[in-house]
Amino acid sequence: MALQDIFQVDHSELVFETSPSGENVVLGKGSFSTVVKATYNKQPVAVKIFKTDSFVNSEEFRNEILILSAVKHPCILPLVGVTKPPNVAVVTPYIENGSLFDFLHKNKLDEAKYTWRVLLKVAFDIASGMTFFDIRAELTLLTCIHLFSYALFAYI
Repeated sequence: MALQDIFQVDHSELVFETSPSGENVVLGKGSFSTVVKATYNKQPVAVKIFKTDSFVNSEEFRNEILILSAVKHPCILPLVGVTKPPNVAVVTPYIENGSLFDFLHKNKLDEAKYTWRVLLKVAFDIASGMTFFDIRAELTLLTCIHLFSYALFAYI
């Protein structure tokens, strides 16, 4: 599949969500991009807008988009598409409850809400998605199952 086949999202079809001050609703910022909330085909999406064209024009970006466009796995966020140049942006479904990073690092894990069974499922799903991309991640999957099975056994 060629990269131009993936440029399927017309930038003009994205409706960006704005705050009362008129600014785009920012979901996250990094050194290379900003992620904002939008709607595409009546569905909420996250749009990753790159600050510079240098990464967008790189072989690494091209390979990443080609791989993500072919991935179909229940534990990996699918790629909706990529906008056409010159304003290249990556479009993915919007996840209402935030990112995995936020779940793991920013939320306090309330034991009543996040039982060991729930945490084990999260660990298994993370490892499953990682394994899909890299067979070396099987070690991570086995480690997560091993650690959480001890914790689950002690908890029950």
